[in-house]
Amino acid sequence: MSLSDIAVKASWAVVVSELVYRAYKLMKSKNEREKKEIMEVLFFPEDSTKVFNANQHLAQKYIQGGGIVINQNSNLARVLQYLRNAERSLDVCLYILSCPEFGNVVLECLRRGVTVRIIVDFVSIQENGLEVNRLRQFGVPVRGRKQEHHMHHKFVIVDSKVLLNGSFNWTQSAVTSNNENVMITSMHQFLTPFIQEFEKLWDHHKHQISVRVSPSSKKEINSSNKNIHSSDKNVGRRR
Repeated sequence: MSLSDIAVKASWAVVVSELVYRAYKLMKSKNEREKKEIMEVLFFPEDSTKVFNANQHLAQKYIQGGGIVINQNSNLARVLQYLRNAERSLDVCLYILSCPEFGNVVLECLRRGVTVRIIVDFVSIQENGLEVNRLRQFGVPVRGRKQEHHMHHKFVIVDSKVLLNGSFNWTQSAVTSNNENVMITSMHQFLTPFIQEFEKLWDHHKHQISVRVSPSSKKEINSSNKNIHSSDKNVGRRR
């Protein structure tokens, strides 16, 4: 065998080994992505989400001070944790938002510098507006407008990476009474259409006035969140 033949075979061996290595890297990268992908379904109600004392929750609707104890193993706690995981953005699109526990987490995110945007049906502002208007007072941009039909979506996008979608409004009855579902996923093919839908609706509701955060409001947010974090120490205890 001549030196040229040996050189050719050696070259082919290098090429083949490089192709094998690249294929291995691609497969490894794909497997890592698949391992990191989120796909979870939660249902309500469940025994461990019957954590609201009815009288306490009724009082909280007026004082908005936090303090409801949440079982850390409940599906409610899982949903709240996905929201708390937000690092850059939290886009919320709901028919009704009236449960203070969710509002408190939104304010936590806002205090940490997360960009929060909320779209609700006008009924959440007009008829069930206590919690929505509290968030507006703290500087959370909320959009909702009168229209012939309802804005009936129930989805949340966290950091443009995680989607929570289903029948679940942010209400006490959704947590403790109604048969509800939440699908949670990080799969791109599901995320992208919802991101586009949110941006479309946000633009559609652009004539809604957004509340800017004043220095005094920021102080109120910080003060409010001290109470929120204080109540979080009780998370996981059963009533």
